[in-house]
Amino acid sequence: MSQPNLPNITPVVTLSRDDTINLLLSSIAMEELGMAQKGKKYNTRSELFPD
Repeated sequence: MSQPNLPNITPVVTLSRDDTINLLLSSIAMEELGMAQKGKKYNTRSELFPD
């Protein structure tokens, strides 16, 4: 089996402090939305099937 040829990639990413803060806050907001949707799903199930 031969070894794959991987290109030598050296990405250059430059972010300002403001960009970094905005990306961090966006990430937190998206996580909160995902958790809210998951909570809504489980809440609906518990209403349909009470103990």
